[in-house]
Amino acid sequence: MNLRSALVSLLLLSVAGHAAAQADMGGTWRAGSLSIRYAVTTWGPDCGPRPPAQTSESGGVVQVAQHGDDLSFTGAVRWTTNTCASETPGLLRVASSYSNGNWTTRCQTPNGHAHPERGVYRLTTAADGSLHYTETTNWNWALRASTCVATRTATRNFTRPTPDVETPPVVAMNEPPEPTPHCTPGPAARISLRPREAALEPGGRQCFRAQVVDAAGCALNDRRVDLQMSPGSEARGRLEARCFVAAATAAEAEGVVELSASSQDLRATAQVRIAPTDLTGLRAQGGSGRTLTGNGTAETQGASGVSARVGDAGVPWLPIAIGAAILVLLLALGIALLLMRRRPTPKHAPEPMFESDEPAHQPPPEPVAAVATTPQENLICPVCRRGYPAGSRFCPNDSELLITYADYRARTEPRGQERICPQCGTRYPAETTFCGKDGTSLGSP
Repeated sequence: MNLRSALVSLLLLSVAGHAAAQADMGGTWRAGSLSIRYAVTTWGPDCGPRPPAQTSESGGVVQVAQHGDDLSFTGAVRWTTNTCASETPGLLRVASSYSNGNWTTRCQTPNGHAHPERGVYRLTTAADGSLHYTETTNWNWALRASTCVATRTATRNFTRPTPDVETPPVVAMNEPPEPTPHCTPGPAARISLRPREAALEPGGRQCFRAQVVDAAGCALNDRRVDLQMSPGSEARGRLEARCFVAAATAAEAEGVVELSASSQDLRATAQVRIAPTDLTGLRAQGGSGRTLTGNGTAETQGASGVSARVGDAGVPWLPIAIGAAILVLLLALGIALLLMRRRPTPKHAPEPMFESDEPAHQPPPEPVAAVATTPQENLICPVCRRGYPAGSRFCPNDSELLITYADYRARTEPRGQERICPQCGTRYPAETTFCGKDGTSLGSP
């Protein structure tokens, strides 16, 4: 028992230490300037303005929040460690990993994309506690008769303010601050809308940054950008300047809202997915870190935080839950060992000296409850959509947890018509006539 008690105490201390170490990353940080270098291999006349050899973007005060193993940045820099740091439309996250204070995310455009791009975004923890960001983006375009091949390398440092220096407060604004890159803008090429996707709980708030940029990402500050919600989504929330605020109740807010940013002939869209907190989306973990390869379907990601939860302080509940489960298993094992030690050893009945043709008398077998069996279903990877036979667990292509085809259809297909009780807000299938809680007539779907 003394050994078991020591193991339990050690487990609790390790879980508490892990949670405290994760919590230390949150708070106020200062972002240095983003140093950007372009190495151009070939750049034809149809590629647009040639990227400058070197440029920079200003930094400032940022707020860092912990979301499980990932960090989100708001303020002068808006980004999440498990998202792509590029606004290229169609750019997909193909892998995201964390291990020992190091975050890596890899993104790539699909085959056949008009502007092929690959990006690797890393955030590492230095020995002095500062954070170092590194970005490597490769472009390989074929536009008309021109070939556009270039590599963008960007670096930035994040440091905590010293205690004796007063940090200017981060002022809450309806719109995120716009960066001021040191570049000369060329012709308008697209709208940079950040983030491109977001996940909120009912009553949550997400602000967006929209600006017109040229082919090299330089902002055209004189171009006006309008932000609107898709028609028919007014019940799910409202726009306050460039911030979307979800409705307060799940019955009103739950669903997907599409936002559209437009400026003359340019247009960009973003999606906000509103749902109550779901604790079933745990990722498979192994070794000293964890690997992510998507969240349901393949997702287009913007520069500043897909699936970032607004108002979430990032409580590290996952290691606590794992520790609690291990503790319960240890206690159950200890009780089982004690019971086995106290149980008397059964005496074996003597074997008969002679064989007999008469069967030995045996008590009738106890009735066994019938067990309902269901045929096993084939499985599918929610990221690469490859099918696998029943009994498989993880996709060997990207290590994603496999799901049934029914669950995949439930994630990807639009929700059917439902009826909502006007009294309690409970949702029912379209064929239901009365509320099962208070008997109120549900009316038409």
